[in-house]
Amino acid sequence: MRYNSLGDCMANLLTVGNSNFSFSSSLDEKPDKSMFKMHTHDTYEIFLFLEGKAVYYVEGNDYPLKRGDLLIMRRDESHYISIDESHPYKRYVIHFKKETVDLIDPKGELLKPFENRESGKFNLYRKEDFLSEAYLLLFEKINRCEGNPELTLLTNFYPLLNEIFIAFENRLDFNARCKESLSRSIINFINTKLTGEICLDDICNRFFISKASLCRIFKNTTGTTVWEYITIKRLTIAHRMIESGISANEAALQSGFSDYSVFYRAFKKTYGISPKNAFRQHF
Repeated sequence: MRYNSLGDCMANLLTVGNSNFSFSSSLDEKPDKSMFKMHTHDTYEIFLFLEGKAVYYVEGNDYPLKRGDLLIMRRDESHYISIDESHPYKRYVIHFKKETVDLIDPKGELLKPFENRESGKFNLYRKEDFLSEAYLLLFEKINRCEGNPELTLLTNFYPLLNEIFIAFENRLDFNARCKESLSRSIINFINTKLTGEICLDDICNRFFISKASLCRIFKNTTGTTVWEYITIKRLTIAHRMIESGISANEAALQSGFSDYSVFYRAFKKTYGISPKNAFRQHF
């Protein structure tokens, strides 16, 4: 590895590493935004924003930055930073190739935050995404480069990856809980509308989601479509009405079916008997 420490007046304060695995600390007292272009790497990147005013763009998604924000980019993920030239710009950056992680993690668990997401999505981690500020301390240890710079980089890099991995896993858990909560809210809303008129637009407008999102969320959490769920619930209501002595025609209307022929076919398919024969069986 190579090691270089430069004066604070220079843009590059510290560089440790090589083309496969490196750390750099950089400060631009008077940044020139024209110097920061969209680019990609054949390496993974971990970027820590320390000072300045900027917006980071990854595959078209924008991330307004504040001190302590961490971004991750995988190989070939396009990115660039839009800098406010009136503010000094300071950052730490780590670049590494997959082989660096394969040494201790051949299954690639630590690379999941980089690989297991859509391109340009979930690149940004803020302080509140981490359990503690350990990720900042690890960066600072690397930057101090006490003793052997190469060893300092290696011994703090892997714990840093683990901090990012934990934050990524916690984010997945949170997103799953949010989706579960949304799906429960959708189901509860549908259940209050079962015996009346209901359409997909009503549900989408109520929860500010698209039809595609509604269908995807519903399928993932119930294993069926919205209309199949509504039909099954309405049939259950109608069947209980018929068992209580209400006629098949009236049960169809009261359970939310506006078309008796649709009700008839669905009832017979589900229960193996016609609605009127089901009524006769009980009375």
